Amino acid sequence: MTLLAALVVITGQVVPMLKGDDPLDVKFVTTDVANFWKAYDASKSQDPETCFRDLYFTPGTPGLKSFVFLRLRDPKSFSGNVDKMRSFYDSIPHDASAIDAQVPRMRSALLAFKNLYPEARFPTVYFVVGQASTGGTTAAPGLLIGAEMYARTAKADFSSMGTWQKRVIATADVLPAIVAHELVHYNQRGLSQDTVLAKSITEGAADFIGELSSGFQINGAIHTYGHAHEAELWKEFKAEKDSRDLKRWMYNGDQPDRPADLGYFVGYRIVQSYYQKAPNKREAIKTILETKDFPKLLEESGYKGGG
Repeated sequence: MTLLAALVVITGQVVPMLKGDDPLDVKFVTTDVANFWKAYDASKSQDPETCFRDLYFTPGTPGLKSFVFLRLRDPKSFSGNVDKMRSFYDSIPHDASAIDAQVPRMRSALLAFKNLYPEARFPTVYFVVGQASTGGTTAAPGLLIGAEMYARTAKADFSSMGTWQKRVIATADVLPAIVAHELVHYNQRGLSQDTVLAKSITEGAADFIGELSSGFQINGAIHTYGHAHEAELWKEFKAEKDSRDLKRWMYNGDQPDRPADLGYFVGYRIVQSYYQKAPNKREAIKTILETKDFPKLLEESGYKGGG
């Protein structure tokens, strides 16, 4: 698909670009990936904490500095966590070539999102290397994508990884979907609400609209389980939707009897139902992105657990 074709893929209309809001101007920054591998290679023969501090954290982009604050804490704890997973880091590509190869598809996803939501803002996309715990997040500088979470190849060694990591670490061709997912978050308005319902719709919307933009979404395994258990999940979810205790639904790691993050699936299904019922699809996208009334959106969706 060409970049121009991505503009017309949803509605057949070309959306005029506003100055400063053009997906064609978005920068995909991989400087931090290169610096990580410099630090990583140096840490094999020198003090790891010093290497990661001086060669990775200190010269970091604004994206990495935000990521450190949000996820990585300090060079000592980071180097210790990386050291526990050296067999994994040793086995994945030590450059950003796989990311660079995905830039045309990532930009096409941004253009498609612009067509879905003309008011969209498009920040810089920063690729960083973390400790195999965060696929993506947002911060003031832009979208922050954990490059190691999309470094799966046939040679990747998962012997030092947990069950959740073995399941979710993906190949680089998933990058357009995670970039689209985080771009949705960057443009959402109701992120401060923390009930199970609000969080689930927030994340489900990022998956659903990200899928419309990129052609696929990031939680296929959760959907396989969710569709097989939808009625019972909905019964549980209804009883807990107003709770602020997220541990059974969000950000929780795989459970003994079920996958992690099933709130993403329920939220996706609510948003999908709302979108499918709406006569004006672009207005539906706007409502989904801008809503602060999550109970109303649920009610208007008509979602009843797939029944």
